[in-house]
Amino acid sequence: MCGIVGTLNYGQSDAPVSPELIARMCSLILHRGPDDSGMYVDGPVGLGMRRLSIIDVAGGHQPLCNEDESIWLVYNGEIYNFKELQAELQSRGHQFRTRTDTEAVVHAYEEWGTACLGRFQGIFAFALWDARQRRLFIARDHLGVKPLYYWDNGTKLVWGSEAKTILLDPEYERLPNLAALGSFLRYRFVPGPDTFFQGICKLPPGHYLFCEVGSAPKVVQYWDVPCPVSAEAERPERAYAEELKERLQSSVRMQLVSEVPLGAFLSGGVDSASVVCLMSRLMNRPVQTFSVGFGGDPAVDELRYARQVAEHFGTDHHELVVQPASFDLLTEIIWHLDEPVADFAAIPTYLLARFAKQHVTVVLTGEGADELLAGYRKYYWGRQIDRFQRWPTALQRMALATLEILPGIPNRRKQKLIRWARMTGRERILEMMADISQDEMATLVAPEIAGTPGVELEAFAIPSDGEADGSDGLAAMLYLDAKSSLADDLLVKVDKMTMAASLEARVPYLDYHLVEFAMRIPASLKLKGSTGKYILRRAMADLLPPSIASRKKHVFQVPIGQWFRGDLRKYLTDVLGDRRTRERGYINSVALHQMLNAFWNGQTAFSQPLFTLLVLELWNRVFLDGEGDGALLTQHPERSSWTEMPV
Repeated sequence: MCGIVGTLNYGQSDAPVSPELIARMCSLILHRGPDDSGMYVDGPVGLGMRRLSIIDVAGGHQPLCNEDESIWLVYNGEIYNFKELQAELQSRGHQFRTRTDTEAVVHAYEEWGTACLGRFQGIFAFALWDARQRRLFIARDHLGVKPLYYWDNGTKLVWGSEAKTILLDPEYERLPNLAALGSFLRYRFVPGPDTFFQGICKLPPGHYLFCEVGSAPKVVQYWDVPCPVSAEAERPERAYAEELKERLQSSVRMQLVSEVPLGAFLSGGVDSASVVCLMSRLMNRPVQTFSVGFGGDPAVDELRYARQVAEHFGTDHHELVVQPASFDLLTEIIWHLDEPVADFAAIPTYLLARFAKQHVTVVLTGEGADELLAGYRKYYWGRQIDRFQRWPTALQRMALATLEILPGIPNRRKQKLIRWARMTGRERILEMMADISQDEMATLVAPEIAGTPGVELEAFAIPSDGEADGSDGLAAMLYLDAKSSLADDLLVKVDKMTMAASLEARVPYLDYHLVEFAMRIPASLKLKGSTGKYILRRAMADLLPPSIASRKKHVFQVPIGQWFRGDLRKYLTDVLGDRRTRERGYINSVALHQMLNAFWNGQTAFSQPLFTLLVLELWNRVFLDGEGDGALLTQHPERSSWTEMPV
């Protein structure tokens, strides 16, 4: 796993690229590849990379070229089927000098051009320079596991695995993309291809960028998440379950290819437990597993369940306990994330990655199963609301009026349910993804920028009733999550937090062949009654401990509300009440104070919006105020607020 950077002066072919700039960009992402570095500069093009050596540790130096040095590649990721590709390409006359998957990409492009992307099974982001054609070819993997950012100023293209590398270009002016503010506040991430840096874009998953000297760049889609099926099952339930297990096992087997130690993140849920189960069946030594907890709070701590899985499969298990003092690292985490991503789980993920790096260089994780197989509780509520909306109108009104006065339900949660019940179709699907409502967001954003055109999730084509969502909308919700929050929140967090620790994360559920199959599984087998991921539980029932296979979904969460009311209360109020925060001009101070007062008075539902505002302000300090410049937050392991637990 690596980090890549580069520049192409496509509108000024006589303007040479500065090797010093490429070297500085590479240095900025040292954490992504501490083992090796390299660059290729030739006139208007410059490629650079940092390498974390996983396959062909001794011989995989990059940039890597073909036999006549007409094609040069920098590459981040793993092509899991590279040995099969190598055999086919050798049969067609290509000569290989290394044992790396990187060289398979070079020769695959020589043989098939951009169509080579359809032959890759893996996670990747790469930049390839075709000197004969004076053509740049940049691509990102099918689901967007590996990130790739770019900036086009009309004559020059600058790109990198992390957006912060682009900030080093002297022509780039650091400005916030205020059009994305509303989306960030509502969803806690910025939907692609936009970022919160003005002018910097994410190359979308399943896309490539093509640019010839003298012509403007073109972005082309080569793959898309299929529309999920909501129709009744065409095959027996058992057949779907068996095929899912076989495909997941095949994906795990491919992703065990490594010349360095590997292990797995283990949460104690069915997703990661299934991965660990299959790893233990395929490996000839105990799997190294790593779990995180929060001091035994049963509401959020899953260590006891992870321990059950570890004991059942005889893993070499390691546990970590995170404390509120971990917030000392939040600014550092935001610097590594690049974009403001207000995901609580980034904190324990970062600490767990640093912890695991002491033992392994590669980990497999369970990301993606919830979005493919309906694991989140909101899918159940969406289906219940669909059914509620088929009641007679008078009965609906009576039920909502009763809910209004029903005791024991926090008011904000009650209002959210009522709001969802009164919405239909696309409007409700988007609202169920949001942490705050449109009305709350309009009040929270300062009046002077409230009218700024927004970057909204409406940009994603949610399948219509006739295409995918059938009678209950579940398929449409799964499709939107796979296209948005999976790529722009969850996978950003996993990549940036693990690579910050020079650790490679692999995601078996997101092999694109497995994704295509999962989307063909009928919705009725994903969410059955109130049981999410039903078909995965059925597939793994004979292999997992019964207590894990039947365990309900437990959202991986941090006790942030408890921390904000306790150890972190002063920290939260100091940052959000600071003069700099007020003068930023983004947020209506009156609305912010009302939110804080509601939170202090017991409205726990405001934990996420307050964390989102905290991340927003710290992001501005790091990237716009320059607090992340200079040494750029060199890591301080002694500040890590975690404790290894004996197992």
